[in-house]
Amino acid sequence: MAAALGFVVGTQRWQGVSLQKVAVEAETHRSNLSSFIRSHGGRRNISDVKLRAVLFALGLHWDLTLTRSLHRWDLGAEDHLMGGLRVLLDVMGRYSVGVVTTAGCRESFFLLIADGGAVAMLRATGEVASGVAKLLGVDRILVDSDRAVSEAVQRIWLTQDVAVAEKMVRGLMDSCGVAEVGIGRRDEAIREHESRQLIATA
Repeated sequence: MAAALGFVVGTQRWQGVSLQKVAVEAETHRSNLSSFIRSHGGRRNISDVKLRAVLFALGLHWDLTLTRSLHRWDLGAEDHLMGGLRVLLDVMGRYSVGVVTTAGCRESFFLLIADGGAVAMLRATGEVASGVAKLLGVDRILVDSDRAVSEAVQRIWLTQDVAVAEKMVRGLMDSCGVAEVGIGRRDEAIREHESRQLIATA
């Protein structure tokens, strides 16, 4: 859980998300959240109720599945956050994924639609983008996308209306090619997550 929490905070900073803001919203202390993340869940000075509120504010349910909305994550070149992405993908189970690599291959956008209807959009660059592609099981990362598609994905990234942006993602997924990926670890990942929670609260 700590890795997933660190991921959704770190990849949403570009939207003004911070531990301080989330802590205020959940009526807890920033230091408690920071300690939980840095200790990889080993130090926990936050109740289940407040931790649940923190997760929900960041777009996650208690079982780490995504809330039914559009999630925009900017991973950039931050490879230390990859562990959190791996956790979320494991819990997600099955999803459809599309890849848009902008002209010049400077950045790649990964579009995902999860079981349950949640939509995610992840931006990554350089070697991190290649790592994300490998994690998702796609191999089109180095191919330049059509310029019109490249511009479309950047418009989506900057569209403030979440509902509108979500519809745009679905439309783009239909036009840029989609591959269904089955991780097959959803139940296992949830059991592992619940087991760690029991140990942490024991």
